[in-house]
Amino acid sequence: MSIDTSDNFATASLEDLENLARVISMEGLAIGALNFDPKRRFNQFMDQAGQFFKKVKFEALASFKVASGDMNSVVSHYGYVQSATKEIVVPEGFIGQWLPYSACLKEAMQKASKSEFVIRSFNDTLGRLINDPELLKALSGVGHSGQTNMGLDEAMRYIGKTFFDGRSNHITRTLGAVVERTADIPQVHNNVNDAIALDKAHPASKVLEAIDRTMQLANTIVPMAEGKDSISKAALQELIDITLELAREMEAYGVLLFRIRQFSESLKDSVKMLKK
Repeated sequence: MSIDTSDNFATASLEDLENLARVISMEGLAIGALNFDPKRRFNQFMDQAGQFFKKVKFEALASFKVASGDMNSVVSHYGYVQSATKEIVVPEGFIGQWLPYSACLKEAMQKASKSEFVIRSFNDTLGRLINDPELLKALSGVGHSGQTNMGLDEAMRYIGKTFFDGRSNHITRTLGAVVERTADIPQVHNNVNDAIALDKAHPASKVLEAIDRTMQLANTIVPMAEGKDSISKAALQELIDITLELAREMEAYGVLLFRIRQFSESLKDSVKMLKK
């Protein structure tokens, strides 16, 4: 079985990568796939992955730090019971409560802080393959022993499912609907600021540099592999699986940074509404 795909990857998306990976896997498993060329497919997949990663842009969160004092002072002035009836701003479609949501964002950022280490571990494996191209022929795969994901994709899927309703477009709720008690407000702000501090301590720009290095190493491997039998199906599948996993994690990373910025801005706007 041979399914051709376009070589125009200018608009490569995660879905494109997943589709191509699926096609390559099906071809590799097909009995009698005489035209299956692992080297060509590896080159093709990495070209598309390179286009995907080029589009990934991360914005630092340092400027989105929030202060709990303003909201605390307003709620203390009116009292929680009266403040709870006032409207505040929430991210569009938000259906949860602030405290568990902020805790999930912080936990996800803790996972994201491991990204550079995980990617560099994969880069070490690619470097090993460059030093010894014969490893590409191993029937058991390339033997990457490092972690292949941070759990970000799973975390962001949970956040989307738990705290947002795609059928809703509301952007306001009452304070009482999102905060159960006044004491929760400082903790919410602390969680958001802790997530922002993690981003500062582990800059996303370093993650993008590591991914760029991944693509450089992958592009070095391709010309070193000569002939159709220079890459085993197992090695090809393992390299594709890891790269695809990293792509999913990087897309989730971008969503996480967006969610934190979005929530930070809604907290700031909520103070303005509470003061009215």
